[in-house]
Amino acid sequence: MVKKRVKAHSDFLIHGCMTQVFGLRGSELLVFAFLFSFTTGKGGLYWGSQSHLAASCGVSTSTASRALSSLKEKGLIEKCTVDNKEGYRCR
Repeated sequence: MVKKRVKAHSDFLIHGCMTQVFGLRGSELLVFAFLFSFTTGKGGLYWGSQSHLAASCGVSTSTASRALSSLKEKGLIEKCTVDNKEGYRCR
C-alpha cells in the first residue's frame, strides 16, 4: 500500500465563541476552526480534500468525516456544489 503524503495547513485560530457559544470540543472544534479559516469573508468555501483537512487538524480521515457530518447536522456548516465541485462553508 502506498501512502500519499498530504501537506498540512497549520495556521488557524480557535475563537472563544466556537467553544462557549457553539459548544464544540475535540475534533469537531478543530475541523470547524480549520474550515472557518478558509471561509471567512465574502462567503468563501473550502475546496480541499478530506485528507488535507484531516492532516491539517491532526486527525484521521474517518474522524474528520464524522466531525463534518456532525457539524452539518448541527447546522454549523453546509456542503455546497459549484460546477460539479464540492466544498464546505461555515454558516
